[in-house]
Amino acid sequence: MEIAHEDFGVFKKEIAQLEAAIFGNIAFCYGKDQQDKMQIEFCTKVIDRSLYIDDVNMLIKAYLRRGLAYESTEKYKKSINDLMRVRELQPSNKQAQQGISRCQKYIR
Repeated sequence: MEIAHEDFGVFKKEIAQLEAAIFGNIAFCYGKDQQDKMQIEFCTKVIDRSLYIDDVNMLIKAYLRRGLAYESTEKYKKSINDLMRVRELQPSNKQAQQGISRCQKYIR
């Protein structure tokens, strides 16, 4: 039996969502170990799949984690960009607002 390549299009969204969930968990683990570069890498993999992600909280976590990891690596402008995205998705997020304030002080 031959499987047409087009048949897999149906699963693309489900696969991307599962990958994003897995990559988010991996990013969380790297964050626990203060491995900022790896956390940034895996959060980016989650964000790259944002078109397929229905759960906005998954994106908020990825942007927040990546933004805070950028702050730790002194990439303050990238940090602010990610944390501003968190604020767009969740205006009441205090962690993002505090991070933005800290980064703006470093930039000045």
